[in-house]
Amino acid sequence: MLAGLFGSPKGPPSKAVDADRFLTELADHVKKSSFDSIAINPYAPDTARLEKTMEAFHSAAVDSGLGDLPIEVTEIGWGSGSGNAFVKGSQSAQAEQLESALSYLIGAREELGLQRVYWFTWKDLSEAEATCSFCYSAGLFEAGEGLKPKEAWNAFESLPKSEAPSS
Repeated sequence: MLAGLFGSPKGPPSKAVDADRFLTELADHVKKSSFDSIAINPYAPDTARLEKTMEAFHSAAVDSGLGDLPIEVTEIGWGSGSGNAFVKGSQSAQAEQLESALSYLIGAREELGLQRVYWFTWKDLSEAEATCSFCYSAGLFEAGEGLKPKEAWNAFESLPKSEAPSS
């Protein structure tokens, strides 16, 4: 698998390269047979930006001769806390964003060559344990003992289930 590339990282252009541009540049320097799939971590503040990131990444894969490889979203998620674009401010807003994003990805699965999608984390952390600005509240279950489902878990469970593609 070609590593999970960050969709649109922040920072100076010399250090923060969008996944589609990186893929295009990398494709000129690697054997295409070196990979069975391509991974992306398309973190985005909302579904509209997610769509743009995924479509640009898929187009770059096709233009680079890698379009026949399946794409895997190896990390995606939004938190229910507050503080930045990746934390939605409430459990219901997190659930709405999850439903919107995953519904888009399910609907665009064939068009994007999308094989798998992985939610970032199952369970919230305490803020002291968090390693990023939204990680503490990105889970589908609340922090603490046991598994107390958040609204996002219910939204996840209500999404249509699909069969794995045949090989």
